[in-house]
Amino acid sequence: MKLPLPLRGQLSRPYGYLFINVEPLAEFLKDKEFVTVGDVVTETAFRLGLRPQMALIDGKTKRVITKEVKGVEGYEVVNLRNEPGLIRVSAIERLRELIASGKKYLVVVEGEEDLLVIPLVLHLKEGTYVVYGQPNAGVVALEVNEFSRLRVKSLLESFQPELC
Repeated sequence: MKLPLPLRGQLSRPYGYLFINVEPLAEFLKDKEFVTVGDVVTETAFRLGLRPQMALIDGKTKRVITKEVKGVEGYEVVNLRNEPGLIRVSAIERLRELIASGKKYLVVVEGEEDLLVIPLVLHLKEGTYVVYGQPNAGVVALEVNEFSRLRVKSLLESFQPELC
């Protein structure tokens, strides 16, 4: 499913709590279940001693190849394919399976992980936070709840089918 051009602007705004410093973010997340999406956010979480339920990375930051994430001992590494600007149905299904297993995963995305926030919000249990980087702004912690699910369902309905 392809992200329509008009939605790009909507997705460039933060939804959830925006943190511009890592200390308040660490304090906020310390007793919560959460998933990280993005290399910098994931690396920062591990550096701060936080252990996400799942971490999605693509090896790039602002489209520049980065180094590997350190401190992921105890996480099963899973590879997933998801092209930039798309959400693969197979990626949605695989994320749903991983969430249902209850294990901790480092998901290495071949392509781009940014839009996978959408299926995560749909399939994670209520009260879990999806934590992702907001370029040139900070880090967003989006709570999975009825409102966030309705929002992402509405976005997903606007995506255009595309064969990959």
